[in-house]
Amino acid sequence: MNALSIKHCTKRYKTFTLSNLTFDLPQGMIIGLIGENGAGKSTLIKCILGIIEFDEGTITPSPLDFEKVSFIPDHCPYPDILTIEQLEKDLKEIYSSWDHDSFAKMCRQFQLPTSQKIREFSKGMKVKLCFCAALSHHANFLILDEATSGLDPVVRDEILDLLLQFIQEEDHTVLFSTHITGGLEKVADHILYLHKGKQMFLQSKDDLLNDYVMMHVSQDDFATIDPKKIIRYMRLP
Repeated sequence: MNALSIKHCTKRYKTFTLSNLTFDLPQGMIIGLIGENGAGKSTLIKCILGIIEFDEGTITPSPLDFEKVSFIPDHCPYPDILTIEQLEKDLKEIYSSWDHDSFAKMCRQFQLPTSQKIREFSKGMKVKLCFCAALSHHANFLILDEATSGLDPVVRDEILDLLLQFIQEEDHTVLFSTHITGGLEKVADHILYLHKGKQMFLQSKDDLLNDYVMMHVSQDDFATIDPKKIIRYMRLP
């Protein structure tokens, strides 16, 4: 079973094109989404969420079930003048499947003060709050856009452990966009690599570690390598 299927999808802008993407995101997996700044990762996520639409191609299911998807961006999206208690009142109105007991348990686990305003939280506390909310309405598809950037290693490891717990349910899926590849080595099952708006590959992490290497070679040695075996290269001055 797939959580999501994308077939021949393209999104065009004046100066950038996300071109002809085709892949399936299998259920029960963590898929790492990687690529340089401007590669198209955030554009892809916005298309998946229905914030913008592809110009061509099909995405299945479309639209995604709002109740079953949680999105965590690179910043806390909640009004910082609220306390957690006040925020939960709003979230209960948004999600029909809101689970107060689960939310309260996670807040206690992360030692988040429910009566303190969010603006007084550290970055790590805000990220933990986002995860508490994201996992408290029984979503089965979690999408992260650089959600762990800027966190200290201890907090980052806590979040990675939370992702591993989340996918213990076989119908749960995580799409995890990040520049911190060390975290992906710990938790990812597959890696989706975008470069300049193009899909370079979607492969299992184990296959990538076994079948690919990074090489530093002279220009003469580079000329002897079969171009079909080169994913990407960079010339140093």
